[in-house]
Order: sequence, then C-alpha cells, then structure tokens
Amino acid sequence: MKQRLLGLSLVTWGVIFTLCFGISLYYSYREQSFTWATGVEVFAAITGAWCVWLAMREHIANWFVSIISSLAYIVVFWQSRLWSDMGLQAVYVVLGIWGWYNWLYGGKERTELVVVHTPKREWVLLFLAGVLGTGVLWWVNLVFKGASPFWDAFLTAFSLVAQYMITRKYLENWIVWILVDAIYVPLYLSRSLRPTAVLYALFVGLAVMGWQEWRASLEKVSG
Repeated sequence: MKQRLLGLSLVTWGVIFTLCFGISLYYSYREQSFTWATGVEVFAAITGAWCVWLAMREHIANWFVSIISSLAYIVVFWQSRLWSDMGLQAVYVVLGIWGWYNWLYGGKERTELVVVHTPKREWVLLFLAGVLGTGVLWWVNLVFKGASPFWDAFLTAFSLVAQYMITRKYLENWIVWILVDAIYVPLYLSRSLRPTAVLYALFVGLAVMGWQEWRASLEKVSG
C-alpha cells in the first residue's frame, strides 16, 4: 500500500515542496544582485533537496548527488565562516563514497543493505559520540571565532551521527534529522543564507516522509 502523509501521497507532497522551494528561492533574491556565490548556494540547495528525496526513496543515486551538493556547500560555508559546517560537508563527501559502497555491498554476504532498527547499544554510543563531538567542535569554533559556535558544533556533531545512521540504513536516522534540520533553519536565517534555510525547512518535511517510507520498507522485509 502506498504511504500517505496527512491524506496526500508522497509524490503529491514532493510536488508541493518543490513548488514552495522554487517560489522561496525567487523571493529570496528578487531584490538583490545574483552573484556567483548565491548561484553556488542555490545549486547546492537544489542538489541537496534532490539527494534527500532520493535517499527517502532508497535510491542509490542519492550518494552521487549528495557528493556534488556537499562540494558546493564547502564553498558556501567557507564564505559564511561556518567552519564546522564546512568541515561537515568535507566529511559528507567521504561518507558519501562509503555509503554508496555500503548500500550496495554492506548486507549479508555482500548483498544490498535493508532497512533495520538502530541497535540499542549503538543508540548509546551514537549519543555519546554526538556529545563528545559537540564539545570538541565548540572549542574549535571558539578558537577560530566561528559564527554561532555552540549551535554550529552541536548541529554538526549530530548531523554526522544521523549521516552515519543513514549509511547503515537505520530507520531512526530520520528522527535525528528532523531535530537537527528544524534547528538549522533559524541558524541559517541568522547568517542570511535564505535558500539554505528554506532547504532545511524542506528537509524537515522530507525527513517525516522518509520515516514513513523506510518504516514501510522495514515492515515489508520483516513481514
């Protein structure tokens, strides 16, 4: 049975989100010049939305698109002095390569991975890794005078946790993404990264849809 969210199909929600995203981009830049930097940001935002949509559908191409988006965002965050986020995108490139391989050959006897619940022991280890990562990156941001040092560090650390979980096809990665993406929206607005703020608002909706899709996939495998 096809998954639905608030009575609408996932395809319908995808069309709605895409239209809202395009309209928001237009109004974000209608009254200011469109430089090469804003062009890179828009490209990064569009490919970022695309890769999350593909991940939600469990499509292997999400990793290729993710790598392209991350490379573009390295430039965007370098300009905005969000050092942790810039470093995060570099790690995403590496995780994108690993995730690509892992989805194809990380299952039993080198078969494709299937969606599973996060093991209880890993929940504890992942939480501790997020807390430790936050502390380290907070200190780094303070030393290098980064913008929003604590929130940049916290969101970077737990984004890495969520990204690791998605490479392992842990269903609960979407819960972590919903929390992280919701907090990212005001952070990016504070740095005048409007298309990126719109993108992360879109990510919250896509993460809810991802939870729906992956839970159905898990039930299909389990049942």
